[in-house]
Amino acid sequence: MGRRLPGIYQDDDGHWRVDKVVSGRRLQKAFGADYAEAEGWLLRQLTRLRAAKDGERPRFTFEEAACRYLQENPAKLSLDSEISNLKLAMPYVGQLFLDEICDETLYAMVSGLKAPVVSKRADGTETVRVRKNKTINLVLGTIRHVLNLAARKWRVEGNLRLTWLVQAPLISMLDLRWDWEVRSPDLRYSIFVVPKDAVINGKGKVRGAVKGRKRDRVLVLNRVSQSVIDAHRGKHPQYVFAFRGHLVQTMSNTAWQNARRKAGKQDPYLADLHVHDLRHTVGMRLREANVRENTIADILWHEHASMTDHYSVAQINELVDALELVADEHGRVNKTLQMLQLEGKKRVGVA
Repeated sequence: MGRRLPGIYQDDDGHWRVDKVVSGRRLQKAFGADYAEAEGWLLRQLTRLRAAKDGERPRFTFEEAACRYLQENPAKLSLDSEISNLKLAMPYVGQLFLDEICDETLYAMVSGLKAPVVSKRADGTETVRVRKNKTINLVLGTIRHVLNLAARKWRVEGNLRLTWLVQAPLISMLDLRWDWEVRSPDLRYSIFVVPKDAVINGKGKVRGAVKGRKRDRVLVLNRVSQSVIDAHRGKHPQYVFAFRGHLVQTMSNTAWQNARRKAGKQDPYLADLHVHDLRHTVGMRLREANVRENTIADILWHEHASMTDHYSVAQINELVDALELVADEHGRVNKTLQMLQLEGKKRVGVA
């Protein structure tokens, strides 16, 4: 072994430990019998401190972010479940830097977790188990929650102006399935009944759960969205949105970005259009059409006190009528401030 770094020593059990003070900050961590592991960790910490001092954002691995999350939440009631989720994720994303995690890099994890798990019983027989979508969604939700904390809360020691991550990526849950579709002569268009365990928000919890209750959610279509759904029939036996036989993992993909770039050449406002902006547009158009707030909440899956677990045909048709108003482009007045500013620039020849 060559010369050891100052601050690394071996205890009586043969384990390596780091204990070093740098610019008033104490770096401490225990390791096993591998000196290289302790040395690598200390070198990374020193590099990050220098980068932070120079105003550069250090890069952190997901494993480091997960460790910090668990250390900060020792009394959390759902901690055991989240530890299980992280254990499933770690072989796939543990050594990735936070800015490398996105739907594309998570594809291998989702595929791996969906693969059948074969185990042997004591009598020598084999059992085959397939993880449910709920389990995979919970893993994705935990990953997304950790990334959100890295982007919004956790600050870099040595430069508190910097967060661990510039911006958390959009991470998609498992997508819309054909077996959720309900078609009936009593309804003008299809509806999709999304199971309660598949409706996950950014914190890995069921979106809109009221006082601990989980509920299925109804996804209602209008004539435009029905035509989109019908155009995808037959492309995949299980998922509604698929491309070349594979599930479309995210809306913010290459096709979306190329279409946005092309549309932006005609209208600068569209050049900065994000997927979540579509949700805001629906809400704005519904309010412009004087649709009741409870109806808007049902369409957007917002929580409210009068939410129901069972919809009648009349209630579904009320949601459909509201969504048909969204498709009407006549007399549109819901332009945003940004749109008005861009139109003003066009008139004076600035844009």
